[in-house]
Amino acid sequence: MYLNDIATIPVNMAGIGGMSLPSGLADEDGLPVVSYPNSAERMVPATQKFYEAVMNQSFTHDGDERLARHIGNCVTKQSSRGVMVAKASSKRKVDAAVAAIFGYDRATQPQEKAKPIARYFSVRT
Repeated sequence: MYLNDIATIPVNMAGIGGMSLPSGLADEDGLPVVSYPNSAERMVPATQKFYEAVMNQSFTHDGDERLARHIGNCVTKQSSRGVMVAKASSKRKVDAAVAAIFGYDRATQPQEKAKPIARYFSVRT
């Protein structure tokens, strides 16, 4: 498994196909790119949702050592908005854990309803 594939694990765990794309290619190919800023406003509810899913055994992980290590490197941090994950040490990586939390949050969001497309027809009289 390649490191950039870590971002596809949460999506695949949710049963949705996922793939990694080098930055910049998605826009050129017309693929949707979703911005997901790393802020307490987003991270706190995403962390809570991920924690509940783990505790309820709503999903499992495939045993990837890097993901397990990154999860193990996390500590909880209290922010003004609630609890979120943070690094236990500046030298320990948590990127895969954060990607899993964000990916699970995004994969479990209700699908947005497609906006109706206005269609115009000409009528001959």
